[in-house]
Formats: sequence, C-alpha cells, structure tokens
Amino acid sequence: MKFWALMFLLLTSQFVFSQEEDCEEDGSTKLVAAVMKQSKAEESKNCPNQKKMESICTAVDDKTKVDSPEGKIRFVYQKKFLEAACANPASDSPEEVQSKVAKMWLKFRDKLVCNSVSFDVENGSVLKYAVAIKFDEFIYDVTKWKLDLNKVDASDNRTVLDYIKFQIERNKGNSLEPKLKSYYNRFKAAGAKHKSEL
Repeated sequence: MKFWALMFLLLTSQFVFSQEEDCEEDGSTKLVAAVMKQSKAEESKNCPNQKKMESICTAVDDKTKVDSPEGKIRFVYQKKFLEAACANPASDSPEEVQSKVAKMWLKFRDKLVCNSVSFDVENGSVLKYAVAIKFDEFIYDVTKWKLDLNKVDASDNRTVLDYIKFQIERNKGNSLEPKLKSYYNRFKAAGAKHKSEL
C-alpha cells in the first residue's frame, strides 16, 4: 500500500511540475513576444535611418563590394540603401523591399548629393553622379526600386533625365553616346522626366 501511495504522489507531483513548466513556457513565450514587439517598435522609430546612408557617394564612387556577399547584395551601396530603409530581402517580399527603399529615398533624397572632381555638378544628386562615373549596377538598382527620379538639383537646374540628355549632346558621335542613350532609356522607362514635363 505504501508503494502505491508513493507512486501516486510521484505521478501527481510530476503532473503538477509539468503544468508549472507549461506556465513558465507560456510566460517566457509572452515575454519573448513582448520583447520582439518592443524591438520592432524601436526599429520603426529609427526607420528610415539617414545615418545608414552616410558615405553613400564614396560607396558609389569606389564601386565598393561587400566583404561577404549575401544573396543579391554585392555592393556596399545596396547594403546602405536596404539598411537605411530597414528592408530585409530575406524576410520582406520584393514589393515590400521596393516600397521601403522608395519611402526612404523620398525622405532623404535632398541630402543624398555628391561632390567630386570627376563630377561636373556641385551638390548633384547621387543619381547623376552614378551616370557621370558610369556605374551600371547602381543605375539598374535605382530604376528597379522605382524611386522618384525627378528631383531638380538647384546647382544645375536639371533632373537626372535632363542631365543625361545634356551628356548625350556633349558626347555625340563618340563611344560614350550609346551607353548614355541606354541610361536615358532606362531612366525614362522607370518614370524619370525632364524638368519641362514636371
């Protein structure tokens, strides 16, 4: 009889202990969920994040590649754009990535200007700078992300499309003309306009 009483006591205590574990697990799960929610709220306060776009002109100028490429992220400028927009290609759909990057661009584009001896526009848009240095990958990405491409720079009073047209005229008949025409067509297809069309 003592044996059965002891067995009953043991089984009962194990059942109670497992219920306490379930409660603790539920409590832990709730705590983790709360921390995750708080983390997302903090992240959204810092999104988009202009600090992540620091040195964007250098990254474009050097055509700097990332040390350890992840998926389609091969260049530092791509990483900067995605981090500044809080876009994660691993968990966000392509549409979400595009939307986040486009919102970030609209918020900061007036500050994303470059100056360089190899660039003929003072405080010119990073878009024009990429055209000036013939950075094909950058141009492909910014047109794919469906950014607003119609900012008029105060220093030259041109949009990126006006700038490309001006460069085509300057390079008429030389080897750069076909490349510049391809840029013109790509930007135009992505929604870029001349200042006169705005």
